[in-house]
Amino acid sequence: MSKLTLKFLGATSLVCSMAQGALAENINIGIPNWTSAAITGEIIRYIAATDLGLEVGTVSSTNPVIFAAMDVGSGDIDVHPEVWMPNQANLAKQYVEDAGTVAFAAQPYGARQGVCTTRYTAETLGIRSVYDLANAELSAKFDTNGDGKGEFWPGALGWNSTNVEMVKAREYGYDQFWELVPTDEALHYTKMENAGDSDGFYLGICQEPHHIFARQDLVWLDEPAYDAEAWKMVQPTDDPEWFSKSSVATAWPVTSVRIAYSKSLEDRSPDFVNLLNNMHMNAELVGSWTSMVAVDGLTPAQAAEKWVNENRATVDGWLGL
Repeated sequence: MSKLTLKFLGATSLVCSMAQGALAENINIGIPNWTSAAITGEIIRYIAATDLGLEVGTVSSTNPVIFAAMDVGSGDIDVHPEVWMPNQANLAKQYVEDAGTVAFAAQPYGARQGVCTTRYTAETLGIRSVYDLANAELSAKFDTNGDGKGEFWPGALGWNSTNVEMVKAREYGYDQFWELVPTDEALHYTKMENAGDSDGFYLGICQEPHHIFARQDLVWLDEPAYDAEAWKMVQPTDDPEWFSKSSVATAWPVTSVRIAYSKSLEDRSPDFVNLLNNMHMNAELVGSWTSMVAVDGLTPAQAAEKWVNENRATVDGWLGL
């Protein structure tokens, strides 16, 4: 059992224990807790193993641990398959900009995030803006546990974006009217889809790419346009008093998604780094990948193998063939 001591969160240290045998792999990909990252990681792993002949493993982990391991560069975790920016801007600053031990691959793609609901919900209840949510009578229509408040999904536990949305709910004034319940991403989108299929009421944070946008007619709620002066976000990894010191009263800035990797890979496996730099993706493509898991019932590994084998021309382009 290998142990990697990682310092962050202002604490003395965090010991990350990897599964026995992980060090036997040449390269390890960190897999955070959302579907699109899992399948992207598996696609990278499958191509690297099949076409480059590399031994590649995957390690379930969290954003701070993945970045800290990439910083060390010892092979425990070498790749983050889906870094959302500016969600992980604090980690990018620490390891990409300041330390220079982590790099971003060359091909980002655009994403979108904010509050959304089904068109039926928006039109039936007259919801257009996040400011409409500061309403006890409206919230009660979403109540499922009998406490008089509707349940609102701000994101999953451990996501930087969830922390941002908790702060935004306070600044927009609707936090006192709703139960802000961070839960599993898959559970949230299942509820959203069930509401869309049955003319029920449901809303919460949405992030695109996701397969639900191809299956449901969703509406984004209006927010004030992004303003850097109104975006003062401190993450828990930087300050234990992050919530009281943060103030975010604006929509997200333009969001991009990128692969990150340990700079040590440039010497250890330049062909693998070349693959990462050549991977051209977009929200529609990644959304189709998540559909293979969430709708078709494949595991991320099965979906990766199926997609790669059915899209050899695209993969060959990524490999420079």
